[in-house]
Amino acid sequence: MEALVAGGGVSGTATAIALRRIGSDVTLYETHSDPAGQVGSFLSLASNGLRGLKALGCLDQVQQPGFAVPTQRMWSGTGRLLAEVRADGCRGIRCSARR
Repeated sequence: MEALVAGGGVSGTATAIALRRIGSDVTLYETHSDPAGQVGSFLSLASNGLRGLKALGCLDQVQQPGFAVPTQRMWSGTGRLLAEVRADGCRGIRCSARR
């Protein structure tokens, strides 16, 4: 089966990996040659994201350049704290940065 995936973000890349693992001939299209550009990128993953990467067989590759984060906070655009997640309650939060 041939598959076309539009977008090389997290979900597009995960979809392409999953399709390739089941034997599909995958072509992934991304608009930007270097989506992070000069500013870099930052990705934080809670336990469900870590389990997804493990299922795709790429968890170690993503975690290797990253670092553990003890607490993750999510803020609204107005500066109000929306949520706080501690790593001990969700089996780890990992972040990976690229510059």
